[in-house]
Amino acid sequence: MQGMGLILNQVSLMAIFAFCGFLLARNKLLSRQGLEDLANLLITVLSPATILNAFAAIHIERKILANVAIVLSGALLSLLLPIFLSSFFLRHEDDDPKAVYRFALTFSNCGYIGLPMLQALVGIEGVFYGSLYTSLQTIFMWSYGVKVMSTERLKGKAFLRSILKNPNNIAVIIGFFFMLSQLKMPFLLSSALQGFSQTLAPVSMLILGRQICYYDLADFWKKGKLYKICAFRNLLLPLALLLPSLLLVPNRLLILAYVLPTACPIAMNTALLSILYRRDVQLAVQLVTLSTLLSALTLPVIAALCSLPG
Repeated sequence: MQGMGLILNQVSLMAIFAFCGFLLARNKLLSRQGLEDLANLLITVLSPATILNAFAAIHIERKILANVAIVLSGALLSLLLPIFLSSFFLRHEDDDPKAVYRFALTFSNCGYIGLPMLQALVGIEGVFYGSLYTSLQTIFMWSYGVKVMSTERLKGKAFLRSILKNPNNIAVIIGFFFMLSQLKMPFLLSSALQGFSQTLAPVSMLILGRQICYYDLADFWKKGKLYKICAFRNLLLPLALLLPSLLLVPNRLLILAYVLPTACPIAMNTALLSILYRRDVQLAVQLVTLSTLLSALTLPVIAALCSLPG
């Protein structure tokens, strides 16, 4: 019941932020140009600050390296499996919807929903292991994810340069330095990063709310493919990880740390990158909205299954 209440609380907060964006757009206070400016601010400032803040907070000790390896292995599998399956099952889709579907299938909203839920269920240790998942997803999102969504077909050195120039990947590199060296950030810098990171979710949902105002979402209830994508993202993928894990991993906390983030709804960045790279924004907004609503039902089920006695 505690997990269910927390999910509903997080989803309700997201709905409030999105409704504010809807009202701003309805009253013509958030234009298309303003939307793109907000998206650029989020991608170039708020998101890198959040990444750097998350990495700097991770402190890995030698005695838990085996546990870290288990969580990272589970997280890696949760990312590679949809990448492989989507490249096969979506090969006949048109470029725009295929890019959105592949991104949506691969990446979850693990930071905003997954980490608070882990903290409520198993405490700070769960947040630590869950942060490993979000860190690995961050690396994939700003490399593979950008490649999928980008309309430019860069290869080799050109692609590598574009990845290294991305502010989010620069933040990952700097964050790795702080994580591995165990150096503490100056208090002022750390406070600034925390301040920026706290605005990430509200700004993201303002953008989503603005898009909801201008796109017809009434017909998405009739689109069977949306339900299939959301069913895979919210339920089938976490179950595919969970079932063998229950047999192979005796520590249920570690299972929860990579299965629960996998079960979180489709990442908000699906809509953001669709805006920046001129993909099918309406499709992305529909997927994020439907997956988030369904997660209020699916996440408690996955959380309960993760806690089954060994």
